[in-house]
Amino acid sequence: MCQLFAFRTQLWYNMRMNTLSHPETTLKNAGVRVTTGRMAVLNTLAASPTPVTIKDILKATTHIKLDQVTVYRMLEAFRERGLVQMVNLEHDHSHWELTSHHHHAICEHCGKIVDISKCDLHKLEADIKKISGFIGIRRHSLEFFGLCATCGKKSRATQ
Repeated sequence: MCQLFAFRTQLWYNMRMNTLSHPETTLKNAGVRVTTGRMAVLNTLAASPTPVTIKDILKATTHIKLDQVTVYRMLEAFRERGLVQMVNLEHDHSHWELTSHHHHAICEHCGKIVDISKCDLHKLEADIKKISGFIGIRRHSLEFFGLCATCGKKSRATQ
């Protein structure tokens, strides 16, 4: 399992670094027309250590004239081609990141987000197939919500 974890981590790192150093090639390989705006959006996603919102992307790309609808359409086109994924952090807006298989731990107090790359859910997937009657599970999405260590300490100190 450790080898698989290391492989996935390295794969994610390589994709991020490749996207940062060759956004044009990444877009071409995905069958997406290369534009300055699309490269800027892709680079913003690749440079961010956590999922970003459309507002975050707009702030990071002020040197290019982009609007919210245009960025949303770009993200949807990227998602359809497997470049990005939408992440549900239970806010009133969507978060986006480069596609890689991992999960998140989110602090319900301060909003801190930590990537969790280890995913050992094979037993659970087998149980779900048995219970549901599904013949296969293609993917899953899993986020963990709680208090980070800092907020937990503050919470205990005020009690």
